[in-house]
Amino acid sequence: MGGAQGADKRSFGQRARGDDGRAPSPESPNMRWAHRGQVPPPSRGKGGAQPWKKPPKPSRIGPPPDLAERLFESSMDITGAADKNSACSAALEIALGLVTCEAGSVLRGTINDSQLTFVAVSGPVGGQLLGRKVPFGEGLVGVAFDLGITVQVNDVSRDQRHNKDIDNETGFVTRSILCVPIRSSGEFYGCLQLLNPPGRFQSWHIEVAETVSRTLAGALKEMI
Repeated sequence: MGGAQGADKRSFGQRARGDDGRAPSPESPNMRWAHRGQVPPPSRGKGGAQPWKKPPKPSRIGPPPDLAERLFESSMDITGAADKNSACSAALEIALGLVTCEAGSVLRGTINDSQLTFVAVSGPVGGQLLGRKVPFGEGLVGVAFDLGITVQVNDVSRDQRHNKDIDNETGFVTRSILCVPIRSSGEFYGCLQLLNPPGRFQSWHIEVAETVSRTLAGALKEMI
């Protein structure tokens, strides 16, 4: 009746926090989800902007030792999402749970559209971005989508491709950005972007973003 009895239907963030929203005890099986030294963002339901808290400084420089396991197991939150926007929200939650950043977003769009749309956002001005349209080719996220490549810039003030319009309108200051196209088998579905980590983006941050984006692309492809 409605699935296997006792199945854990909580989101990635809920499992990381434990049943009552607090960090799980060392004895809890949820401890394998705990982001050591990091605070997972809260679940956002069917897309949208999440409540924002200043991200803590990461307790490590390198990737967690069980990174591959976390990415594999958390992928089920994306593929099992009820709809496209929920899948995008789950993907953003997972990426930010592993890569500490000040902000992040998922923009959806295909080659049949004329623009990308913010469908999942996290950060101090996330509420101002939800639903906003970005024309193809505009800014670094447009470059990533148009060319189908990962774009990493650790100092956007030195890159003329960076579009300052959103920063100027919202007051947010973008310092560094990682944009990854959401694509599968030559089809494009949007972009995932992470902004302002405590330091510079590392190679394993790119691995996380690209893995999450591939999983999301596969899920969106099936949700026709």
